[in-house]
Amino acid sequence: QNTYIQKGLITEVFLENLAFTKANITEAEGQYLFNNIEHFSSFEYFPEHLETIRAFTHRSLEATKQKRDSVNYEKSIQLEYGLNFDKTDSTFLSRNAYFYMQNKKGKEVLKYILPLSKKYIENTELQARLSKDLHANDPEHMNTIILLAARAVLKDPSPENIQWYKYLLNHYGFKSEAEDLEP
Repeated sequence: QNTYIQKGLITEVFLENLAFTKANITEAEGQYLFNNIEHFSSFEYFPEHLETIRAFTHRSLEATKQKRDSVNYEKSIQLEYGLNFDKTDSTFLSRNAYFYMQNKKGKEVLKYILPLSKKYIENTELQARLSKDLHANDPEHMNTIILLAARAVLKDPSPENIQWYKYLLNHYGFKSEAEDLEP
């Protein structure tokens, strides 16, 4: 197998053999798959034959997250995403959102937080948490933060959610709007 990697060759047959033999993927093989994701994901049987790389992907996600290695973390996410037929997978969306939030990359955060929020529009707890996390990490995204908090209040006008929403309105300069809120 390493000969294939050293020569920079991966074929559908090679991947099928990995899947069939349930071989463990080495770091070199996994890295090669990451670097060539567009190529191998075009193989007709790609999703069926790559069950064997899930363990490698998980290992890589953890390692790259600890190192804050955004390039390889993103490739790990893409790899996991490629194996998943549901392209709106909430694990994928939340993992990315929080990774970029920790790394203070606000523009990237929005790409994942908004679809995640839409997916769980009825989930008050998620809306409130996302607005708090985004406010703590990327306060410049005022509109999104207020939208998420407002959704939480709309679904659950609890004192805690209302207080949080009032705080945000005051914080961003919407004082008269904050006064109109009860309690």
